[in-house]
Amino acid sequence: FVQCVIGRFCCLIQFGKKLRRDIERVIESKKLDMYSEVVGVLFDFQQFLIEGNKLTQDKVLFYRRDFFNDYKIKLLLWGSDEASIQYLKLLEIWSSEKTISQNSEENMPFARAFLGAHADLVVAMRRDLGNKSKKID
Repeated sequence: FVQCVIGRFCCLIQFGKKLRRDIERVIESKKLDMYSEVVGVLFDFQQFLIEGNKLTQDKVLFYRRDFFNDYKIKLLLWGSDEASIQYLKLLEIWSSEKTISQNSEENMPFARAFLGAHADLVVAMRRDLGNKSKKID
């Protein structure tokens, strides 16, 4: 009887471990998809700030009005605390600039602050996905 109980208990423990690994894989997949989505958008926006002609003002308004606010919900749900904090800092910088000019020279102070926050966010995302680096080489 005792062997039967111990055997069933061991099976239950193994099932719990497998379930936990499966849940961790799903969360990791969600994080990777979510992080990839925002990094792509941020790199597009970075090119706009630097070159001044890649994005239309309509696209900038879409990012400002829709994407960044909707993405905040995903990040708070699936992202790490560190990535969420860095994203909120990026949003604070983003919302502080009322107009974004097509002239890249006029964008430089905003661009420096935005790109610094962007780099901090990417590092936080990489750490959340298992990379131990504290900076982007």
